[in-house]
Amino acid sequence: MSAYRPDIDGLRAISILLVVGYHAQPSLIPGGFIGVDIFFVISGFLITRIVLSQSKANSFSFLEFYSRRIRRIFPALIVVMAVTYVLGWFVLLPDDFSLLGKNIAAGVAFVSNLFQLTQLGYFAPDANENPLLHLWSLGIEEQFYIFWPPVLLIVGWKWRRTWMGAIASASFGVSLLIFLGYKDWSFYSPISRAWELLAGGILATNYAHALERGKQRVPQFENLLATLGTAAIIFAAIVLNKQSLFPGVYALLPVLGAVLIILSPNSLLNRTFLSNPQMVLIGLISYPLYLWHWPILTFLRLSMPDDPSTALRVGAVALSVALAWLTYRLLELPIHAANIRRVAPALCGAMACVALVAFAVRAADARWM
Repeated sequence: MSAYRPDIDGLRAISILLVVGYHAQPSLIPGGFIGVDIFFVISGFLITRIVLSQSKANSFSFLEFYSRRIRRIFPALIVVMAVTYVLGWFVLLPDDFSLLGKNIAAGVAFVSNLFQLTQLGYFAPDANENPLLHLWSLGIEEQFYIFWPPVLLIVGWKWRRTWMGAIASASFGVSLLIFLGYKDWSFYSPISRAWELLAGGILATNYAHALERGKQRVPQFENLLATLGTAAIIFAAIVLNKQSLFPGVYALLPVLGAVLIILSPNSLLNRTFLSNPQMVLIGLISYPLYLWHWPILTFLRLSMPDDPSTALRVGAVALSVALAWLTYRLLELPIHAANIRRVAPALCGAMACVALVAFAVRAADARWM
């Protein structure tokens, strides 16, 4: 497997800080939602790199690949959905609680993005009352994990980059339907979002090809690329807002920004800022932090007659960070160290239990079952 790059965890930190900042205080980072697009690029890069490196070593196994995805994704998700269910029981009205059950069912099946197509748009004011709205991005990533490895291995090396470019171009073209009024479709559809993950996949393919050829990298050039990438991300985070026709063309800013930064491992930015221990730690807890912060902020808003104060929002974010760190230390690390052949079936069983609860809520259509 390819060598670990701490700077990518640092880039994860940037993406989660943007997302949490936007959700906690939109006026502070009006375009912070672009952090999800950075996540997509990172995921596409890492998954493609894993598949290609293991395939080259003749060690790739679909069973092991998906078992590792289960071990990575399921633990924190199960806990967060279970806690959200309990909190929803006490906080939500019957109709909203029933909707929560539908959201949990969609989350279990990793089709939350498709389910949200039948609900309010991501930027709609009432969307803030959905504690599991944020699982839409997890749905897109999981759909990518399911379909991409087989496609990647079927296509031969000679035509691989050509086909990846063609698929990415077609996906980007579909995302432009946003200009014809299909805003929710462009936002939630895996078809219109695939090009963002494929941007990382294409980068991983070209990166591996360059390493095989022994191509020398110029630090000064990488500094330039990283600077341009950082500028693109900062510009998007400051200039874009919920009124912007996003993703569409505007998504090129965070996607290309992330690509340029990943492409520059030897830049000063990557070697110092992104690779420092504090940024790496935030990156390591970014997944549980993403899962925790939105339900906590949502329940805080629902429990207050007026908009929560800045102090309460900061407190909610601090609580999210604490829960993310505990989830990482007490749940993710022990499970990661456990035997994958035993852990994966157990996690699937736990997820099935969550699914049963969700379907029970839907069947009852109220909290009093």
